[in-house]
Amino acid sequence: MLEMPAGKSRVLAMGMALTLYLAAGPGTGGDLGAGPVFATPADSLVSNRQNASVTLGGEFRMDYSYHAMRPGGADAGARVNRADLELRNLNLRLRADVHPHVAALFKLDLTHQKERAFPENEILEEALLVMHSLAGTGLGVFAGKGRAPYGQDITLGIIQSYHHIANHVETSEGRVFIVDPPGRDVPAPGPPLPPMRPGQFDRAFLAGVSYERDDRWRIEAAAFQPDRQEYLPRLEKRAVPGPQPRANGSDIGFAGRVWWSPVEHLVIEASAMAAHSTAMGTKDRRRDLRNLPDAAARKNAYALSLGFDWRRGPWRVFGEFQYAWDWGFVKDRDVVTGQLGASREFLGAWRLGAMAELLRVSAPMAGGAEDTYFKVVLNVRHSFPSGMFIMIEYGHEAMRQAVGGILREKRRGNFVGARMGFLF
Repeated sequence: MLEMPAGKSRVLAMGMALTLYLAAGPGTGGDLGAGPVFATPADSLVSNRQNASVTLGGEFRMDYSYHAMRPGGADAGARVNRADLELRNLNLRLRADVHPHVAALFKLDLTHQKERAFPENEILEEALLVMHSLAGTGLGVFAGKGRAPYGQDITLGIIQSYHHIANHVETSEGRVFIVDPPGRDVPAPGPPLPPMRPGQFDRAFLAGVSYERDDRWRIEAAAFQPDRQEYLPRLEKRAVPGPQPRANGSDIGFAGRVWWSPVEHLVIEASAMAAHSTAMGTKDRRRDLRNLPDAAARKNAYALSLGFDWRRGPWRVFGEFQYAWDWGFVKDRDVVTGQLGASREFLGAWRLGAMAELLRVSAPMAGGAEDTYFKVVLNVRHSFPSGMFIMIEYGHEAMRQAVGGILREKRRGNFVGARMGFLF
């Protein structure tokens, strides 16, 4: 079963999709239990080109959610309750196999522009050319718009992992944070921004190489250029009206990932990333650092990830740990994330899941500052033979900020959501 994250961004979830395609096995990464994205080759459309085939698939999701957030501490405020009915995702996916070892992958976002997590993005959000096992050597190459090969990005359902899209509160699958992120680093009237955290560099132009051996090793490495939306919310906006400039040649990153299966049912992931940005490394251009007089901008940021994914029978257990240095291109802003999750299928069509995560961000303030987030998510999902599915989910998150060891802010929130969808 091939699964791919249904991101609202206009890029292919490169790392996980490539791993699946090259042979990591069914369902690594992405939304657990999302089902097959493409038809099997026997059911696919046959193109006019001899020995070529085109497979089509897609997904529709609708969410109803209610969440209550209560701030406390020194910045205590009124309780916030909100209910939303959202068209979360409507996409069409296409894979063209023009050779046993060559495929082109595309994804179209058909959601109405106002409903998109990133409304400014085009309909074409994913495009990638993959070639593997060249001349029977196990070597491969890939290029296009995709995700840097870093981390696992496994999530359960509506509330997303902290590892999911590094610079945003909202994704096409759902919210990353239950509580609103602290806005202390964004001057009024700017909107609050989530803490930058090592996760996905999505919607990136990239080119890379891969290698596979004995169905036990998968190695990927790529250079990528981030999409403008990764950084622009934290930079001064242009004084003249019109679209903001895209990332230029000074914004670039390098990522590498290794998948290793030491025993049956277990896959271990290790990856590293280095990102460079001239604009983000200039404090005078950073509107998100105005309220951090002790901060110094950096042009480079680094992150490491180590994860595992174990599956046997109806069980799946997964986890990931990340550590980042100077993340967000700020000197001494180090970030730690941890994840542990599990799911179990029962009665044929049901799946019960649980996920707990921790996010800790240090800030370069006088006396030292630390933001800590913790959340737990529980859900149950039922799948129908027709491709329909329903899900009910509960999540709880708590956040606290301490400066010089003194509590400055805390927030906690509860989330209850329902999702229905159709896979085709």
